[in-house]
Amino acid sequence: MRKLLVAFAATFAITTLSAAPLKMGDDAPSLKGIVWVKNGPVSIEDGKNKKVYIVEFWATWCPPCRVSIPHLSGLQKKYKSKGLVVVGISNEPFGIVKKFVEAQKDMNYNVAIDEKGAVYSAYMSGEKGIPIAFIIGKNGKVLWKGHPLQFDSVLEKVLAGSFDGAAQKRVSELSGELRQAMQGQDMRKVSEVAMRILEIDPENEMAMQVVLYGFREDIKKALDFLSALMDRHPDAYAPYINTLKILTAKKDGAALRVLIVRYKENFNDDPSKLNTMAWWILDKAAFGIQPLDIALGLAESAVKLASKGNDKMLLAAYYDTLARSQYALGRLDLAIESQKRAVELVSGTKERPLLMKTLDFYKKTKALGEKLAK
Repeated sequence: MRKLLVAFAATFAITTLSAAPLKMGDDAPSLKGIVWVKNGPVSIEDGKNKKVYIVEFWATWCPPCRVSIPHLSGLQKKYKSKGLVVVGISNEPFGIVKKFVEAQKDMNYNVAIDEKGAVYSAYMSGEKGIPIAFIIGKNGKVLWKGHPLQFDSVLEKVLAGSFDGAAQKRVSELSGELRQAMQGQDMRKVSEVAMRILEIDPENEMAMQVVLYGFREDIKKALDFLSALMDRHPDAYAPYINTLKILTAKKDGAALRVLIVRYKENFNDDPSKLNTMAWWILDKAAFGIQPLDIALGLAESAVKLASKGNDKMLLAAYYDTLARSQYALGRLDLAIESQKRAVELVSGTKERPLLMKTLDFYKKTKALGEKLAK
């Protein structure tokens, strides 16, 4: 446990700062005065009542910051149609940041530098380190702050209009207690506080990993804990995915199938969640225990639900998953047709070449099969 605490603590507090930090409910400081390196400009004032913002502070020299880049890019792509705007701000020289950004293949959000330091100070005063991200609601208020790999469930609630500010404030307070307990290597306190966080926010990744690490010698206790968490929070995604990881490691195909059916019943109206699970089965589940029939059903449901909307990029992603599930079951003709649909939906975008490459693979595989059958 002590090694884990050291590892978690290393994720935070890279740079020391001072003064009073921003609190949840505070007005978000303006972004005026920063210099845009990529995309932009972005105005929080102009986006009031229309946009949700992630404002992240980072640096090119910071390893955890670099780890966060693909995640932030994925969120910008996934939620752009729902009004999300991601902004990354560094206080490094323009040339250094520009060179770094130009070398990244997956940094598709707004990037800026703060030469004068006013914006950096307004957000970062009192914070202990980077990377740190601030979620700003449509009301222009700070709704959450913390590590950029730990806010997915909060962001989903903010975008859906179901965010509970009071509960999140308590999670924020407990997260501070957890970090202090980890730094002090107080294992009993760490476990206790992590459990309390998960009762409020079952999607909290740091708390989840701390608790599961404590159960590492007793898999049954870990599974019982996760099952109870699912019972109390049926709409939470994290308990399911962590259970899936354990069952896959155990190669328990029967239990895996039961769990995924339960998942499908709980998320049967959420195409994103259905697609995510289908892809997880296809990509992560151990060979020999993959419930490919369920993956196909999940992918078909995701496409059907998404077809009712007008987000072509998401629908293309779901068709791509559907094609993959059809391919896994040996239904090459159907896989080719589904992949063609995915390619059509992203015509004229940078995503098309990758989807086209997959389509070509399915076609070549079919041709090879026909050749060998002769």
